[in-house]
Amino acid sequence: MAPGSSRDSGGSPSRRRAAAGSNGASSTNNGNSDAAKKNTSPYLTKTRWFNNILGQAVDAVQEEDVEADSDLQMAEDALEAQEDLDMDDYQLPLAFSSARHLEEIEGMPLDEATQAWRMRERMKTVSVALVVCLNVGVDPPDVKKTEPCARVECWINPQTLNSQKALEAIGSNLQKQYERWQPRARYRQSLDPTVEEVRRLATGLRRNARDERVLFHYNGHGVPKPTANGEIWVFNRSYTQYIPLSLYDLQGWMGSPSIFVYDCSNAGIIVTSFEQFAEQHEREYHEQVRIMI
Repeated sequence: MAPGSSRDSGGSPSRRRAAAGSNGASSTNNGNSDAAKKNTSPYLTKTRWFNNILGQAVDAVQEEDVEADSDLQMAEDALEAQEDLDMDDYQLPLAFSSARHLEEIEGMPLDEATQAWRMRERMKTVSVALVVCLNVGVDPPDVKKTEPCARVECWINPQTLNSQKALEAIGSNLQKQYERWQPRARYRQSLDPTVEEVRRLATGLRRNARDERVLFHYNGHGVPKPTANGEIWVFNRSYTQYIPLSLYDLQGWMGSPSIFVYDCSNAGIIVTSFEQFAEQHEREYHEQVRIMI
């Protein structure tokens, strides 16, 4: 057997090394594939491979390292969140920290000095005087009404009815509204009255009421505004003039206890004069009592 044929049948050393190298590479690739399958885990959230400086593929993260890093990161996040909360609470301005919120709350004592205006005994309103001064169709000289303007009185438009019927309907509606509050009271209406008619009305109700309370309601939307001297307005018999009625006289006719309701323009000007007249009546009453004693 020729030496050449023996080398051909057995294969050259270089070929055997190549085959061995090929088999080795195949086995190495198979091993890496099995290792990759074995290390695959659904818990891994980072890339398993990265290239190092030399460009070689290296397993970067192991599953145990990922779980440890995840727990550490959660603890750090919780600590930072708590620190943020503590810092926010410290820096936020305090609410309800003014002096008026920190001072001690003291209620008003319920003694007779602070409740002197309250009546000690319950009192009923037994009589009601309804004085309505409208003079429907004629505006007072000191009031300039624009068009359109508010004209409804007690839910009735006077322009939709005859002047006398409108006046009566308004007085009736006003009484019905008071009757809802005090249905058993005695009601008396005085529509576009004179001074004498108001006097008779007031003195009559006081005489019947005796020591009970009387209410006086005055609607003055058809007469001039009250004066600074404490006067309201009514009419003369022929309705050609406005006649002043002093609150001092009215208080004397109504007596006490009484309630006064003034439904008219510029009614606030009445208050000062009303209080002065009431104090004057009280002084006169005490003077009379002193003289009698």
